[in-house]
Amino acid sequence: ALKTVLTADITTDATATALVTTATPLIIQGLASPHPDVVGNSLDMLSELAVRYGSLIPNPDAVQQALLPELDQGRAGTRKKAIQCLAALATSLSLTSLHQLMEVAVTKLEQQGGGGGGEALKADGIRTYIQLLGALCRSVGSKFSIALPRAVPVVLQQLERAAESDDEMREYCLQSLESFVVRCSEDVRPMLDGVIPLCLKYIKYDPNYQDDDDDGGGGGDDAMDEDDNDNNDGGMEDDADEDEDDEEYSEEEYSDDEDTSWKVRRASARLLTAIIGHYPDLFLTIYSQVASPVIARIKDREETVKIEVMGT
Repeated sequence: ALKTVLTADITTDATATALVTTATPLIIQGLASPHPDVVGNSLDMLSELAVRYGSLIPNPDAVQQALLPELDQGRAGTRKKAIQCLAALATSLSLTSLHQLMEVAVTKLEQQGGGGGGEALKADGIRTYIQLLGALCRSVGSKFSIALPRAVPVVLQQLERAAESDDEMREYCLQSLESFVVRCSEDVRPMLDGVIPLCLKYIKYDPNYQDDDDDGGGGGDDAMDEDDNDNNDGGMEDDADEDEDDEEYSEEEYSDDEDTSWKVRRASARLLTAIIGHYPDLFLTIYSQVASPVIARIKDREETVKIEVMGT
């Protein structure tokens, strides 16, 4: 019933104020529920409340404090909703509270690896705080700039540290970097030298596919001569090796349905597009670095990546 009331059209400020003042404490109580469904519904309502009536929320700093524990919950859906709530609420926070929120996210990430101390997060926890940084930047724009000198390096660090199979981490890191470029382009400018090379690295990231055009041509005639000698010395041994290779390939056969590396390439292409669009004065410099690698990706085997690359 409360969710229905929150989504209704309210025409007077007095009614909206009364609604927000009454509903906010009830929703905060719902966050403390042991039942995941209640918590999820409370987060949905709080997000709606922050989007529609953020400026009317009483004591938004206290609401922020109630939301922070939800970022560390085990359910991915709960964490995602908490990020949405905090991003919507961020525009109503005092500068002090906003800076504290950004500090929490950046510090959590800085503490991961390298003897940084603090609580060690699992991969899903790291992804949560990466997403939070991007969402906050999209929400508050230039107010986020104070966090960038620490946020950009830590996101680049997690991008490079991502586990071999963690394409989701790579995608979220690239998406957050795109948000930084779009919303705080001048503040990111001094850090572009660290961002662009990783864009070029991940725009061709396709670990499950070997492009013959990119492998440098192999061994050429020397390799063929060596093969001939091997055949003369032991054809039966080569046959056995080939059978073993076939068996190994069969066991490791990979389905395209399981391949999510295209999302990384797409995110990288979008980041490059943002960089090119937001730094027109650097066009010639950027063009000299990215033209050839970008053109090479027009042949990408994934249609959505091709579209993004052609838009770049």
